[in-house]
Amino acid sequence: MLDISLPVDSRSLLARSFAACLASVTETLTADLPSTDEDWRTSLGQWRQWLAGRGSGLVELANAQRFNWPGYWIAVVEGQAMRSEPIAVLMFGTPAGVVLSPASVELLGRPLGDLSVTAGYVVAGLDPAPSTGRLAIRSTGVVEAIAVADLAMAPMRLVSTVQALAGRGLQGDRYATKAGTFTPRDAGGRGYDLTLIEAEVLEEMVLPSGRRLGFAESDATS
Repeated sequence: MLDISLPVDSRSLLARSFAACLASVTETLTADLPSTDEDWRTSLGQWRQWLAGRGSGLVELANAQRFNWPGYWIAVVEGQAMRSEPIAVLMFGTPAGVVLSPASVELLGRPLGDLSVTAGYVVAGLDPAPSTGRLAIRSTGVVEAIAVADLAMAPMRLVSTVQALAGRGLQGDRYATKAGTFTPRDAGGRGYDLTLIEAEVLEEMVLPSGRRLGFAESDATS
């Protein structure tokens, strides 16, 4: 996904936030998406045609409030607080949480159970067969750093060694103690035991200030 900002144009807030989420999950600039000044349902039709040209579809969920899978999907959320207009947010994980909220930054990191979701959409490939044999490729690497946090949204801290607990995560981390952002509220599922991030990706990322993201900052929102 890409960190996409809310487009500034005459469309509704829902249409603009949905466009930002769609651009993020397809790793496309919002300027490259088809746009219209009509209602957002008309925009959905245009986006579906655009995705079809890329070998994908936009599938509407039957029960978005109870949707459960580990990939990205777009949720339409009812107005929060002083805002009455619905917006779109990008969800990820099992259980799902908000990873991109271009129209309402206060929703970032919120779990699905805390939201009032009226609709949901998944970008899905039209051909389920793998296009290459890349899945069979095995790779090796070196652990550059290990970071843990005691609680959800707490600052990450680097550690030199840590004990891995089977089926739970890393000792001293929020997911091992069931205190992470995406930790299930009941005992019926699991959150993320471990997040792996390529150091090469962090080395290529540059913040607006010109500073590069440190290892302990890369997973600080979960």
